[in-house]
Amino acid sequence: MRIAGFLALVILPGPAFGQVPPGYPYDSARHPNPILTYVTNQDFKASTSSEAQKLAGRELLGLSQNEGRQESIEAAVLPSTSRKVKILRQDVDVIFYSVVRQTFALSSGGRLVLHSFKFPRLPVALREAAGALNQAAFAKASKPAEARFGSAKPEKIDVRGSPALLFDDGSQRTIFWVENGVVYTATAAVRQSDLLRLIEDLL
Repeated sequence: MRIAGFLALVILPGPAFGQVPPGYPYDSARHPNPILTYVTNQDFKASTSSEAQKLAGRELLGLSQNEGRQESIEAAVLPSTSRKVKILRQDVDVIFYSVVRQTFALSSGGRLVLHSFKFPRLPVALREAAGALNQAAFAKASKPAEARFGSAKPEKIDVRGSPALLFDDGSQRTIFWVENGVVYTATAAVRQSDLLRLIEDLL
């Protein structure tokens, strides 16, 4: 009720580009990317396709042989317990789900890293106010260390028929989108047009 009452006082924008999942402020030294901040790089352990698919709750996406081959598959396995995340100045109980990481060796050279996970489970009040997460993610913070995306500046784009965000740090690019209830991020040190092509190839 406290969360619902607080949200009722906030004018929430509609999710113009989709819904950013909840998470902690981005730290490039610890987190895989600006979207996936509730696990760290050290949380991932080698896994099998069958185990990873069970954790993901659906069949995993993969590249065609023309574009590349799967080099490794890992998972960050999490218990089904809630953790507190600050959203719009409120501490909110969120259940985060295990994350699957697939690394593909590209035919053109380099690698594509694909993360996938089920959208975190939120209190009912926040599930009905989809714009709350977007507002919290893009809110200005007094310090980059307190910002949801850190110092990263996302660009709104479209991917696979869905709204998406592009993060470009100059050396590599990460694209985030949600498809059939699953959150995806794809990262590679390639041109934006090439990364978009690789994502469209995923089946």
